[in-house]
Amino acid sequence: QKLIDVNFVSKEFDYFTVAILGCQSSGKSTLLNHLFGTDFTVMNAKLGRSQTTVGVWLSIAKNILILDVEGTDSRERGEEHGSFERKTSLFSLALSEVLVINL
Repeated sequence: QKLIDVNFVSKEFDYFTVAILGCQSSGKSTLLNHLFGTDFTVMNAKLGRSQTTVGVWLSIAKNILILDVEGTDSRERGEEHGSFERKTSLFSLALSEVLVINL
């Protein structure tokens, strides 16, 4: 619905895509919030290290589609984390003009 609200659908292919990959709790969402003015949920350091991004979250800033990807070493995924990590990494590589690797 938000894509329709900001008239993003009418842009057809006139937009850019940026994704970010990196370890869990490395500041990926915080970095995107500062760079693009997005409002991704960020970790509260007072509560300790925890997962805030589950899966792939999407936001829009002007004509940029921004993908916030779950941490690559997510403890919460358990045994399936390797498979999920490969899928989200390939998804991000396939869709993005710019891929940020946050170390």
